[in-house]
Amino acid sequence: MNKQIEQSLRELLEPVLERYDAFLVEIIARGERNTKIIEIFIDTDKGVDAKTITDVNKELNYQLAEDAIISGTYRVSVSSPGLDRPLKITRQYKKNLGRELEVHVTVDEKTQKIVGTLTEADETVFTLQLNDSTKKDFEYNTIQKAFIKLPW
Repeated sequence: MNKQIEQSLRELLEPVLERYDAFLVEIIARGERNTKIIEIFIDTDKGVDAKTITDVNKELNYQLAEDAIISGTYRVSVSSPGLDRPLKITRQYKKNLGRELEVHVTVDEKTQKIVGTLTEADETVFTLQLNDSTKKDFEYNTIQKAFIKLPW
């Protein structure tokens, strides 16, 4: 997606999301030149509900129609990231303290999968307590992907 369009979407979303105490996780654009699909993933610190998603979607679509930021035919989809999507931003780590994570990290050019309970998260580092009760710190920029580990 064009960086200018993404920035414009972020600027449109910011005040809308603030009204719902929500935050932007990710914007994904796909599709052909004349038929774009814009997926917007939002969340809140307590979890996002269907009403919030619906309201944000309506407000955003109204603003997009008014401002004509995206040319051609497009469809906007607003949803929560869900538990199966990787964590993307620091705020998601903070929100999920106490949960078990599966982290994929590259060490010596090899990908390792590490599982542990998220015990701390700040702006640059998060900490997992591993199964052997040791704690390990990770810088966000060293992580390939991290998921909430589902109990099933």
